[in-house]
Amino acid sequence: MASRPLPPFLPENEAAFFEHVREFPAQWYKYCSEIYEYSDKIDQHLIDTRTDLDQSRRDNAELRANETDLKQELAS
Repeated sequence: MASRPLPPFLPENEAAFFEHVREFPAQWYKYCSEIYEYSDKIDQHLIDTRTDLDQSRRDNAELRANETDLKQELAS
C-alpha cells in the first residue's frame, strides 16, 4: 500500500496555514486530492480486511464443528 501523502507544509498555527495555502494553492490542492484518494484506498482495504476476517471466522467455526464431530465419532 502506498504511503500516506504528506502536506506540503506543517504549519505551527492556523494563520501560518492560511498564509501558506494562499501562497501555494496548487500544492495544497494536489495534497487534498492525494489524501482523498489515499483515504478511499484505505477504506477499501479495511472493507476487504473485514470481509477476509469474517470469512476466516466462518471457516474456523466450520473446522471446529468438524473437529467436534470427528472426536465424537472416534469416541464411539
